[in-house]
Amino acid sequence: MLSPTKILRFTNDAAGLEKTLRLFQSLTQVIAFHSLSPTPYLRARSQLALGRRYFRLLKWADCFGLSYKAFVESSGVVGVLEVGKWSCLGLYFLLELFTLVSFPFLSAVYSRRVRCVRGFEADEEKLDAMGVHESDWAAPLFLEANKFWFYGICLSLLLGVVQLWGLGASPAKQSGEKEDAEKVKRERKEWEATRGIVARKFVIDGCDLLIPGVTTGWMVVSSANVGMAMVVSTLLASIDIWERV
Repeated sequence: MLSPTKILRFTNDAAGLEKTLRLFQSLTQVIAFHSLSPTPYLRARSQLALGRRYFRLLKWADCFGLSYKAFVESSGVVGVLEVGKWSCLGLYFLLELFTLVSFPFLSAVYSRRVRCVRGFEADEEKLDAMGVHESDWAAPLFLEANKFWFYGICLSLLLGVVQLWGLGASPAKQSGEKEDAEKVKRERKEWEATRGIVARKFVIDGCDLLIPGVTTGWMVVSSANVGMAMVVSTLLASIDIWERV
């Protein structure tokens, strides 16, 4: 149910706020493509994207944790795909983190020493993504990060295909005539819910694949189409958050 209270709870939730910013980012990208003066919209898109990055500063740790969990608990093709998926996504978030903040040891290797306003020298520990300081390694590192994102989504798509294949036919078609009707109805309802979740995740991954695909140059898609795909994936990904809050 759409109500002001529900909307407030959604936007006050960290995950819900991130999805809200992502929706605005994708809409500004579409508007910028069709606008005669795209500069302000592109600037707004950049700032919205930067704001979203703070929500995933340590998301790489969750991904590596899920990768280890899949390595321990899963087996077969599903286990391999899950480990590969979460490992690639973890590497993406970790490398992206380095493009946001110039850590001291990276500054020592890649950055030059600068003269500060007060007259003393200090290592450059500036924020690349915020535009305070531009380093020569941030852009190629961001490109490599998006490659891992692309790999992770591809593995997630393969995992979705395997999961949909494993679900097979509905329980109603598989069961015999002597099966309890109530049990079959309950199993079918669970089967439909699981299949719906997997199918929705498959569509989300298919839409999100355009983002790293275009960034790496492996896919040729207009920014407007990428923005519309982001709108679709954002709305679909927000369903679980909306129901939770």
